Amino acid sequence: DAFYVGVSGGYVPIGTVAALGVGSASALASYYNGDRAVLAATSATPIEEAAGDADEADKLKLHQLENIVDEMAIAAGLPRPRVYVVPDSDPNAFATGRGPERSSIAVTRGLLDTLDREELQGVVAHEMSHIRNLDIRVMTVVAALVGAIALLADWARRGMIWGSGSRRRNGGGRSRSGGSGVI
Repeated sequence: DAFYVGVSGGYVPIGTVAALGVGSASALASYYNGDRAVLAATSATPIEEAAGDADEADKLKLHQLENIVDEMAIAAGLPRPRVYVVPDSDPNAFATGRGPERSSIAVTRGLLDTLDREELQGVVAHEMSHIRNLDIRVMTVVAALVGAIALLADWARRGMIWGSGSRRRNGGGRSRSGGSGVI
């Protein structure tokens, strides 16, 4: 991990600096793009697109969802989040984003088909509480940091396997001095 620098005799941990740089860049990218990644992973489509492909009964349900989200945003005193529909038959919903001004709510088709208006209003109110209390920001930061730590841990593990300081491994997995390859 150390690289000898010139006449001064100092060492610079190149691998550690590179790993911290990549880990930091990964955490920042996850923080700023995490909501889009979650929506893409669930195949969520904006409600406007979902309404374009829907029959009359589904358009009514989607319009009702938009009205409920508008009501709950006004009641909570929050900006209206973007609304997405997930093509899944399981009843579920989630909120994502970095904060109230950059938030999204996704609802599955199964939830729209299963619940009546009052029940759907309760689910949307629950998701709006996650937005209002910044739970979505906390979870985005946690996911970004866990991803960065996992990346750094993987690099460290691979560094321990493939090299151990200045010693070289022979074919048997032991160093020339007879000890194990890990110091």
